[in-house]
Amino acid sequence: MITQRSYTVEPWAVRETSLNLDVLAQSESVFALSNGHVGWRGNLDEGEPHGLPGSYLNGVHELHPLPYAEAGYGYPESGQTVIDVTNGKIVRLLVDDEPFDLRYGRLVGHERILDLRRGVLERTCEWISPAGSRIRVRSTRLVSLT
Repeated sequence: MITQRSYTVEPWAVRETSLNLDVLAQSESVFALSNGHVGWRGNLDEGEPHGLPGSYLNGVHELHPLPYAEAGYGYPESGQTVIDVTNGKIVRLLVDDEPFDLRYGRLVGHERILDLRRGVLERTCEWISPAGSRIRVRSTRLVSLT
């Protein structure tokens, strides 16, 4: 359970007002997007750091046997496990030939908003690189419903 004060209570939105790398895996689950065919965990756009990267496609799974001591009516012979596919949501950003990576430099501000009415994840991040370049990155992520 996430007990961070970085989440605000709002109707139709989940807002994270600061980034805590200690609970990154949990917040990636909170900000996940899916439409029944494609599923994306709420990883950061630049890919690193991450708790558990995940891009999933409906129907892409592996089978594993389900052995039983005795056969019985209705016992399945195999199970299915969803597997991760190639991550197609990473954006590599260079700032004056330095990679945009929140683990280095200084994070000035970070906010993510999952708009439940529109089904989009918006992110605003302000960062100062180790060399002193200051940038603001804004992104919008969606998984189409059509």
